[in-house]
Amino acid sequence: MSAGEWLWHAALSAHYAQFMWFHDPERREAGQHAKVALYRDAAPFMAPAAERLDLPFEDTAIPAYLRRPDVDGPVPCVVLIGGLESTKEESYLFEAMCLRRGMATLAFDGPGQGEMFFTRKLGPGFEKVTSTVVDHLENTASIDAGRIGVLGRSLGAYYSVLSASCDPRLRACVAWGACFDLSDLDTMPPHTRDGFIYVTGTGPIGPDGKVVGETIEEQTHKTIDNIEAVLRAEGASLSDVIKVNVHLIDTNLFPRYNQAYQERFSPPYPARTTVGSDLPQVPGMMIEIEAIAYVGD
Repeated sequence: MSAGEWLWHAALSAHYAQFMWFHDPERREAGQHAKVALYRDAAPFMAPAAERLDLPFEDTAIPAYLRRPDVDGPVPCVVLIGGLESTKEESYLFEAMCLRRGMATLAFDGPGQGEMFFTRKLGPGFEKVTSTVVDHLENTASIDAGRIGVLGRSLGAYYSVLSASCDPRLRACVAWGACFDLSDLDTMPPHTRDGFIYVTGTGPIGPDGKVVGETIEEQTHKTIDNIEAVLRAEGASLSDVIKVNVHLIDTNLFPRYNQAYQERFSPPYPARTTVGSDLPQVPGMMIEIEAIAYVGD
């Protein structure tokens, strides 16, 4: 095995070591960061090497790796989309199959996945992220822009179909084991439900998909109402929340939001991070909260 392969195995070990640690977000996130660092070290030693990309997208960046076969170009390219909690670093074996057949690969983290989990949660509009990736490939000289396809697995298979239906530049689409129907969410294995809860932030959204509340106080209460409803369905409550990440459209709103927040959570308060964000998903939304709860065995 090469140094690149050893480091990739180490990255994958770090990834799966943290995979089920929903109850310990600090150690879980440390595992994510270790995986990213190990894979970054592995990238130049792979054959062919993996080129790190950070593609601008709205107020953040899409982390990705592009690998090209050692053949004369331009070559076709396969865009790889992982499933729930899957990350670009897991795509190594898929990449090898494509590279052996003369196809380049581009694996990326989308909202709620890998590195992008820390800047953008799972939500509507994944196809826009995929199209940004295609924008880059279309302007890469070594890639045949007329032969770009997409392959997704599990939840990523749903996103591959969604992306291909919205972007005609994706000339081929492979959906492997598509996750497309969540009507049985209540009866899914607990670790699967935990995964959806972990990667999805919530805002002040009503049943009609529209923002509820015109003030930051009203929107804070509605957002926490939504979190409470999810927790209640899992036999938990707000008192089980151990970590909260809050995104505000304007950090000047902090004092007013904080007042409403303290009306809903009791001391000792969960660990909390509050940052300013553009929150482009739903017009009028001023706040988004992601909460991690631990119920125990």
